[in-house]
Amino acid sequence: MTAPLSLHQFARDMFAEDAVFAGRVAHFEGRHGAFDADGLAVTAQANYLCWFDAGFPDTLLGACRAIASGRSGTMTPCLLVSPKRWREVHQYVVATQRWLGDPRQAPRGLDGIAVSRIKALLGERTPARVTLAELYLSVLCEGLLHGATCGQLTGEDVAAGDACHDYSTWYVRSDGRLYGIRGEEAFVQERSAVVREELADRLPEAEELLAGILDGGRPACAARFPRYQDVHLASIGALRWRGNLPSDERPRGYWEGLYAEAAAWRRA
Repeated sequence: MTAPLSLHQFARDMFAEDAVFAGRVAHFEGRHGAFDADGLAVTAQANYLCWFDAGFPDTLLGACRAIASGRSGTMTPCLLVSPKRWREVHQYVVATQRWLGDPRQAPRGLDGIAVSRIKALLGERTPARVTLAELYLSVLCEGLLHGATCGQLTGEDVAAGDACHDYSTWYVRSDGRLYGIRGEEAFVQERSAVVREELADRLPEAEELLAGILDGGRPACAARFPRYQDVHLASIGALRWRGNLPSDERPRGYWEGLYAEAAAWRRA
């Protein structure tokens, strides 16, 4: 986890370290004149826009507004988890732990309605579902411990913003060890064996379910990350991979409106 970072500093660092970005800046400066600090930051915001980021489509509109105004905004580049997404991710951790029997109240700042919705996806507690939920947390916490960095880039050199809270006390298993995959192969194998025993009458479905739960899926920064978590948890609730999935539809008009708005800002 880290504090908000300066987008201006990020732009300077990438200009020094990324030859492709530096080449694009040189190309634009050749056509439009030398960039000041804001111009370089706006160019970085547009260049490093992540189309799969958790904040999309807001990040797209933010980049368009920055281009139109000449002043950089706030962005979260690929592989950096915004404070808002950090909270959303941990709603899944906390909800699953509470479903497993953790008596603690959800931390402040988390959406209690979302926590309740996530718990409902898991269904009634049974030995197979409990074991699958433990495997799910092993994969999720592995990514949070070793693959996720919380932070954001702002348009101000002195950045102040949303905090990246420490939720690591919720990563603890009932035996006192941290959920994870690295170094916990024996735990994963033992829990997988329990699932196979509980679902022995339909072993092919059990194997498919285990494979899906143990697949890490998308990184926490990805726009579709919550959907993948819902798929995992609904599958545990149904004891069948991709069973009882909640709907996931956005009308075509939504995307047409989004890109029309982006184009309007670009022309401004």
